[in-house]
Amino acid sequence: MDGTEKIREEAGPNSLLAELSEQQLQAMLSVSRRAKYRKGEVIYNQGDRGESAALILTGAVKISTFSVTGREIVFAYLSAGDMVGDVAVLDGAVRTATATAAEKVECFILPRVELNRMIASDPDLTAAVIRFLCGRLRATNLLLESDRSYEQAARLARGILRLLKEHGHRDSAAGTLGLSISQSDLGAFVSMARENVSRQVSDWSRAGILKLERGRIVILDKEALEEIADIFED
Repeated sequence: MDGTEKIREEAGPNSLLAELSEQQLQAMLSVSRRAKYRKGEVIYNQGDRGESAALILTGAVKISTFSVTGREIVFAYLSAGDMVGDVAVLDGAVRTATATAAEKVECFILPRVELNRMIASDPDLTAAVIRFLCGRLRATNLLLESDRSYEQAARLARGILRLLKEHGHRDSAAGTLGLSISQSDLGAFVSMARENVSRQVSDWSRAGILKLERGRIVILDKEALEEIADIFED
């Protein structure tokens, strides 16, 4: 298996990479440099200039900001096949959030000038980037809706199901999250205190809905979780 085949195998179906042709991927890689980040290492900070974007090869990246009271707010987790830092690269403004390696991350760094040149010359690439950004916006809107409209158990269930959809591995009856996430980070993702997340996860574990396995959440009964989340999909 060559390098690009492995990259595609790791990428999820909702990732930007799933939208790219082999030619587009090769063009990106030809103007990129490879970089690695340790778990917990900041890739860029909110307010930094957007001089480059990153195409994630392995690992997961947490996108977050801090409220005026110092509370961390997590907007998204991005993983293999996703692009990080593209907003500031495209609009030329400063970073809107901080990107931190949630796990050990390997990625390709794409200079702003090169990415913008490729987008300007390739309408199909432009459309792919727009679809990817719209998908992220829709997911963030759903998260904000949950924060305002749902009780804590439903918010947590919706958050876990979103992570399963975006980063799930189908290696069990319902699926395993493809990234390890602390209960503190999970709480920041769904606007809940860590203690409340821990209590709810313990309750669901005893009920056979999910379990924790080597730092990852394994969904045992997705239908039950969807009922709690009040989500019904065709």
